[in-house]
Amino acid sequence: MTLSPAAFIRSFLAVSAFLLALVAAMNFFVDPAGIFFGDSSLERAMAEALRWRPVIVVNGTYDERKFEQYRITFEDSRPAVIVSGSSRSALIGTRTYPEPVLNLSVSGASIEDHVALLSMALAKFEPRKVILCLDPWILNLWAGQTLWTSLQSQYVDAEAGLLPPGERDAASAADNSRYLQLFHFGYTLESIRKLRLLMSLARGHAVDVRLDDTPLPAHDLLRRDGSRVYSLRYLNRRPDEAGQDIDHWVQYSLTQFSFSAHHRKLLTALVVRLQQCCTVEFFLAPYHPIAYARLKVVRPEVMAVEAELRMLAQQRHIRVMGSYDPAQAHCTRDEFFDGAHAREVCLQRILETTP
Repeated sequence: MTLSPAAFIRSFLAVSAFLLALVAAMNFFVDPAGIFFGDSSLERAMAEALRWRPVIVVNGTYDERKFEQYRITFEDSRPAVIVSGSSRSALIGTRTYPEPVLNLSVSGASIEDHVALLSMALAKFEPRKVILCLDPWILNLWAGQTLWTSLQSQYVDAEAGLLPPGERDAASAADNSRYLQLFHFGYTLESIRKLRLLMSLARGHAVDVRLDDTPLPAHDLLRRDGSRVYSLRYLNRRPDEAGQDIDHWVQYSLTQFSFSAHHRKLLTALVVRLQQCCTVEFFLAPYHPIAYARLKVVRPEVMAVEAELRMLAQQRHIRVMGSYDPAQAHCTRDEFFDGAHAREVCLQRILETTP
């Protein structure tokens, strides 16, 4: 039986709508980056494994925020230092710092991430010090970071303890653009990868663990202190390769910039709260020299953010380590993986030499 053109189009549209709905449902419930609902059994299993093993393998995409939430829940050590930051501070750990460290860094950390994760951490731990690793988009109203929304309820509760009702802005956190990920091809691929890992857990296969932190060819590792070990593929990048993605890192969360007075107020309130129980230090991770030179031209607000953070530090008697400027941080171009991520040798020098 031959379909008429009109019937064929109706059938095609019906099948297409069904497939799109199926993809959207998978992306919503599997949710590899944790921006919707998400199944967090993978993140829980990873956190439980790291409670008993020194190193676990990062086999695919996972919700870093939910993982850190479970890490805080299961961790039974007593960290002297808690590190809160983005992937630009993910290498900081016991190898780079002389005291017991718990690193809670998550990719693209926003002010909401700092508030939510540190509020949970301080409810359980009694650290001597908190190192706040602050990126230039921390004060950008248009940073576009939405990953933190997997901890939205924790953030709303924490914000309520920092700011009076008239100064809260939790509703502004939801960015409807994240719903475009329901139909994004790349997000769908990551959902499939995570779904395969979840199916592996359902069959009783444990999270891949290691007894040491020897780098693997293609997968990152996470140490018990929360610090990351990059794969050999990333570690072995040549200095000339580090400069190939400069444009991406110059634009990352900085494509548009509008200074957020609310973010500044929230950061100040967070610092005041932290200083009630421990010492606070700021850590400013440097950019690759080429990236920083370009930022000075196309995004001078980055320099203004650093000046603002240093002013806050001076007001609150906080030590500042590092700088977005690699020259001020004493890091050379061969000490970077890419435009925004410094190697361990650079970060360790900053931690050791800052007066």
